[in-house]
Amino acid sequence: MTRNTLGDMHNLLMEQMERLADASDEEIKAEIARAEAMTDVAEQVTANAANMLKAAHLRTRMPAGGELPAVLGGGWGGVSRRRTPEQDAWLAERYPDPSASLDELCAEFEARFGAPMSRQRLMEWASRRKVRRAGGGFWTDEMHEFMRECIPGRTEAEIAAAFEERFGIALTRSQVKNEKYRLGVRSGTFGGRFEPGNVPANKGRPIEEWMPSDASRAAVAAGRFKKGQMPVSARGIPVGSERVDRQGYTWVKVAERPSLKEGGCGRTNNNWRAKHVVVWEEAHGRPAPPRSMIVFADGDKSNFDPDNLVAVPRPLWAAISRCRIPYGDRETLEAAMDVARAKSAIQAARKRPRRCASCGEEFSPRYARQRRCDACLGREPEQKGD
Repeated sequence: MTRNTLGDMHNLLMEQMERLADASDEEIKAEIARAEAMTDVAEQVTANAANMLKAAHLRTRMPAGGELPAVLGGGWGGVSRRRTPEQDAWLAERYPDPSASLDELCAEFEARFGAPMSRQRLMEWASRRKVRRAGGGFWTDEMHEFMRECIPGRTEAEIAAAFEERFGIALTRSQVKNEKYRLGVRSGTFGGRFEPGNVPANKGRPIEEWMPSDASRAAVAAGRFKKGQMPVSARGIPVGSERVDRQGYTWVKVAERPSLKEGGCGRTNNNWRAKHVVVWEEAHGRPAPPRSMIVFADGDKSNFDPDNLVAVPRPLWAAISRCRIPYGDRETLEAAMDVARAKSAIQAARKRPRRCASCGEEFSPRYARQRRCDACLGREPEQKGD
């Protein structure tokens, strides 16, 4: 439809509204009836035009001398695809029957009404009419009630066995799971996982007893880790290789393998070390001090100049970070350490033992401004662990 046609229709509609502004009730009702009749004609014309297009499409694909199906022949291209009341009644009666498959219903429709029907069109038709298939295949109310009582406390295999014994029908695992979901009932079991106290079938038995095949034992032995075997992921990474982690620190591989933990249980993962720690230790000829961390004085994690690496005790580093003391090179970092030491000393001095303002007994305050002991404050003194 072109823009001019739409404009003409709009102008015509406005003229009709102006004409009906002063019309009587009878004239308005007559105009509404005429509009409804025109709407029905337009729908019929649209349906016939769709059939004509379909017939033309079929003619292009038919062999020479072939004839169109009766449902599409004659006049405007055949009968309308709109369902008749008789067809709707047939759908409401036959579609809910679970004993008839969709293919059987399509064949029955074609035999009764002489029109083709596919599974997809049948389901769409039923969906528009809000007609549903009854039941769930072979499921009956008796079966549902039996499953509600049988499911709790049983595995899916036990449920299937009990159902087969009762009704003579073998259920698959998927059918049992779907029925549990539909009913909203859970087994309450471990769902195939090992239950507490489960004893493996091969516990305490030699491999020759539960795996008698020599070929199987050889295949299992070939897949075991050998003593001293190097993992595939580590074979192409020689000692001295470097990598950068997500925080921007560079790590260097210092050994082929990590050493064993004390007692020989597990690994220490010490074959990779932080490069700035290794550089500091090489420059000073000794290990990094305990309870200390090596800090980049200028904040650049890629500057490994020994003058840029400073060993900072962790308590001082905590004070620098907590108080946000700024620094930008070695000199300012050492000054920040002095400030942190002074702050720590001040804090320790403010919590030195003092005499209670009430009873005069000496006590150790729990906070800087505490002037009375816990006994005078009515609090129990904190018990420190051994």
